[in-house]
Amino acid sequence: MSAQEFKSTIVQNDRLLPGIHGLRGIAALAVVLYHLIHIAGIKPPNIFGFIGRDFGFSVHLFFYFECLLTYVFN
Repeated sequence: MSAQEFKSTIVQNDRLLPGIHGLRGIAALAVVLYHLIHIAGIKPPNIFGFIGRDFGFSVHLFFYFECLLTYVFN
């Protein structure tokens, strides 16, 4: 879906940054995966061991993008 095809009453097309919103979505997914490992105690397969080790900064990344988007668009 391109920015021209996107229809929303909340986000106007001229204020849409698909790349930044996409990165925010990836950071949000990383936060969920990190919490599943560290709070719920779910052990991922060995190939995904980097999630528990490296995704600790995903919360910071998510809030950075959230604050950036709030500052730019409000």
